[in-house]
Amino acid sequence: MALDKQTEERIEQPVSQEAELDTRLTPAQAVERMRLKVPARGNRKLRTLLERVNKDKQLKAWWHVANVNAVVRMQINDHSWVHVQIVANIALKLLRQLTKHGVEPSLVTDYGLEREDAEVVVTLGALLHCIGMAVHRDGHEDFSLFLAEPKQRQLLEGLYEEPELTVIASEVLHTITSHREYGKPLTLEAGIVRVADALDM
Repeated sequence: MALDKQTEERIEQPVSQEAELDTRLTPAQAVERMRLKVPARGNRKLRTLLERVNKDKQLKAWWHVANVNAVVRMQINDHSWVHVQIVANIALKLLRQLTKHGVEPSLVTDYGLEREDAEVVVTLGALLHCIGMAVHRDGHEDFSLFLAEPKQRQLLEGLYEEPELTVIASEVLHTITSHREYGKPLTLEAGIVRVADALDM
């Protein structure tokens, strides 16, 4: 079986002990251990989102299965909750640094939304970008899209009303599809998630 370039590069990197340990746990044990730490600062929507994520057993189960597929079955690097936490933290830091220096997020420029909404998009995009690994590595970005659409709407319920909810959901999906090897981010937020993912690899 021929592997894509990205997978070959990931095989060459050693698997962290924590990622390997997590694969030996039962799903219930693995899910119980997961507690994301991402700095919400004064962003109430982001804080609420993170509280919901930390209570979501389905999402955590996807992260566990994704990691088993990656570490045990394919013997590539960590695709667990630790990976998405790292990507989310890098993405938020990049976004905050850029906005601090006057770079406006696409959500602000194109839709008149707030910087805090862009923080929600990059965080949720980071948290959902590789859940498709729970299905398979090949085409995982596409699998991530169809798993992420209903899940993100559950997580965002009550935080946004229509039509803004669909704008946020669409922008999150754009970050997911743009992280693929040949992805072409059209927004600052998608570019940030793509770079953040690459920085953890």
